[in-house]
Amino acid sequence: MSFKKKIIPFVFSIFIFPDIDWNFSQPSGIFVEKGRVYVADSGNSIIKVFSPSGKLVLEIEGIEEDKFECPHDVLVDSSSDIYISDTWNNRVCVFDKKGRWKKTIGGFGEGCGRFNKPHSISIDTDDSLYVVDSGNGIIQKFAKDGSFVMELGREVGLKFPSGIAIDNETIYVSDSYNNRIVKFNKEGKFIGSIDNIDNPRGIVVSSGILYIAETGGGRILKLIDKKIIPFIKNLNMPYDIAFDKEFLWITEAGKNRLLKFDIDGIFKEEWKGRGSGLSRLNLPYDISVSNDCDIYIADCGNNRILWLDQSFKPKGVWNVDAPISIFVDNRKDVYCINSIEKQIIKFDKKGNEVCRWQENLVDPKDLFVTEKGVFVVDSSKEWVFRFSNDGKFIGTICSGLKEACGIAIDSLGYIIVSDCDGIKRFSRMGILVKKMDGFSSPSGVTVDKDDNIYVVDKEDNEIIKLSFYGKILDKIKAKFSFPQSIAIDKEGCAYIVDTGNHRIVKIDFSDRVYEREPIEIEIKPTKTNFPDFVVDEIIIDEPRKGVWTKISSKIRNCGDKQVDFVSVSMYEDSKRIGLTKIIKTIPPKATEIISTIWYPEKEGICTIRVVVDQEDMIREENEDNNIGEKEVFVW
Repeated sequence: MSFKKKIIPFVFSIFIFPDIDWNFSQPSGIFVEKGRVYVADSGNSIIKVFSPSGKLVLEIEGIEEDKFECPHDVLVDSSSDIYISDTWNNRVCVFDKKGRWKKTIGGFGEGCGRFNKPHSISIDTDDSLYVVDSGNGIIQKFAKDGSFVMELGREVGLKFPSGIAIDNETIYVSDSYNNRIVKFNKEGKFIGSIDNIDNPRGIVVSSGILYIAETGGGRILKLIDKKIIPFIKNLNMPYDIAFDKEFLWITEAGKNRLLKFDIDGIFKEEWKGRGSGLSRLNLPYDISVSNDCDIYIADCGNNRILWLDQSFKPKGVWNVDAPISIFVDNRKDVYCINSIEKQIIKFDKKGNEVCRWQENLVDPKDLFVTEKGVFVVDSSKEWVFRFSNDGKFIGTICSGLKEACGIAIDSLGYIIVSDCDGIKRFSRMGILVKKMDGFSSPSGVTVDKDDNIYVVDKEDNEIIKLSFYGKILDKIKAKFSFPQSIAIDKEGCAYIVDTGNHRIVKIDFSDRVYEREPIEIEIKPTKTNFPDFVVDEIIIDEPRKGVWTKISSKIRNCGDKQVDFVSVSMYEDSKRIGLTKIIKTIPPKATEIISTIWYPEKEGICTIRVVVDQEDMIREENEDNNIGEKEVFVW
């Protein structure tokens, strides 16, 4: 069954739980201006702009299709233009206040105006731009129009400089790998350093005081009267600092959040995606949807299974250490993997533990449950483990796996496994029948009621929908961050576990329309009593056991004479498919298409043959009348 998308406008219906905007991944640079908070969300490769209350008001992802790659800093000049250091693309991009691109400065290289992994940026009172060119170990200055002015710092041996701040007379640079802050005057002359700071990164000057994000020490320092004083402690990789009139803002990359303090260092607020309440998630890893559309989430970071109704309202919580996989069967029994103890745990529908087991498991990653048992993939083993529904070991199946991490079983009993080689389909007996590749890092896999396959590619941050035969139907991106798994409900809605953003994204596929793309089959020539007749192609919509499908053959008269009363039959091995078709006349060089309906009764390989005769009466089949054949695999 092969498909292609119709070229029609379409907008997916998307629902997000929890619906918050503070999902950061290694936030780095921060800038506050006129009440707005600008954040370089490096891990998600996006710039986010928030109102003072935390409402997302603008996102900048790049220049049209030319997306950012790990942007590290952001600032706003006196004209409200937004400057972004697009680190891995080795450039600084300038946008207007509405996020429309205006110009680009730089590009990869070592010369003037070229960058190697630029990190922090700053502007002075003249709107001159300073770029911390980390890979080249220098600072570069540009005029307002983007023209190169000068470089500084080369003579002092900077090692991965990463932060910069400017007051009236002094330029401060965090020389990260030399564990110091280096000072220059406005002409770029070295005038001193502040030593013994553990991996300094972001720095800022406010009211004449220098504040330093000491990333290695996990704290914020301030310089008063040439003395370093600890200001805020117990942070996890603080990366950058910004001030507004009332508050100090910190990006805490180690915990993927923003912190807000008053000017005295008193904590006020945090903005983060993860949480422990019933309406928040912390590193969710897997999801399962029951037949009555209840939702079960393996909330790994909160050490629990979260049970929700179809409106995402909480119904219950079960404690499990770091669950990474979950499955709900037809009885609403719940099976999950405890990643700490490497165990399978089974609960009844009320949340009471029924049993748990660990036999033969080393590093279980995912499970799928049918009436025939519990099927488990273990990344350290090259096969699938099979247990009874009460945990008794039955055996192994589906050999040849490499770091398997996802498993699903379709309505026909085929076992679909994701591993580092791609997606593999096995028969009920565990025989490999198809391999689908082309994925960067497939993780979760599932199937819908039509046996379409859904694959989560966590490295490319996308969901790929495949037909039963492995043809790509859709590729969906919704600003995911390391998505891990997916589930499909009975209505055709997909639930994606967006792990890095600590949320579930629900996408409605039910209105998506596809056109069928027939399979064209290469023809094997045969000896025949009718050498002037050839079969150009055999076309089959769906060679699938127990499903009526259309089968067509294209017959061509290659000879120079008209042939009358030609009968054409198609056979599945020795069994005739449909009725014999009578063609009264086939002119020389002409082509006829013969179609019928086929009902494959067995799966596996069969031979489709096209047989002709020159009478309108059906005779015994004669192999010498076979003008073309092809082996077909029936699913």
